[in-house]
Amino acid sequence: MLSKRFNLFNKESIRPFKKVIKVDGDKSLSIRSFLIGAISQDISTVKNVLESEDVFSTINCLKKLGV
Repeated sequence: MLSKRFNLFNKESIRPFKKVIKVDGDKSLSIRSFLIGAISQDISTVKNVLESEDVFSTINCLKKLGV
């Protein structure tokens, strides 16, 4: 199978995103919010997180990666 490779170059800087997004506590949304926060350049605050084993596992994984 052939391997495809993609590169993304952004010529313009990304404007700061300083908004509040309110959603219900959900496992997949909780995990995604931590992953989005992990790739953000500033501090992210996550509230109303579903406390489940999967979410705690994601948090521990991100900590081990140095996030």
